[in-house]
Amino acid sequence: ACFSFEISQIPLSGSNITPKEIFDIVHSYGYQAYRYDAQSKKFIGPVHDSDEFYINYYASLEDLTHA
Repeated sequence: ACFSFEISQIPLSGSNITPKEIFDIVHSYGYQAYRYDAQSKKFIGPVHDSDEFYINYYASLEDLTHA
């Protein structure tokens, strides 16, 4: 199973939530989060925090770095 989600600093800061808290929730359900690098065409991760202003992440029960 996979799903994608977005980290956007403006809504998170307005809700007093950190990106790490989102990743912790994702991990609490057994998922690992990855970002996709379009240049190398590979998933990078697992990711546990983010300081990106706006980025999409992909969560999976399987290791996406070998996909």
